[in-house]
Amino acid sequence: MALQQHVEKLPDHDEISGLKLSIEKLRGDIREIRPKLEGLDRISNLLLENELKEKNG
Repeated sequence: MALQQHVEKLPDHDEISGLKLSIEKLRGDIREIRPKLEGLDRISNLLLENELKEKNG
């Protein structure tokens, strides 16, 4: 009986399909955001480098 209850709580085909679609959308969003984050990282590093040069210079 416990096994049957456990199985009944598992997601059905439609729920799994929905999760797969959500995961693919998130992957696309991450791919889209990654270059922007890398650009911000470069700018941040340049600003920090300039700040350190001003303090030491």
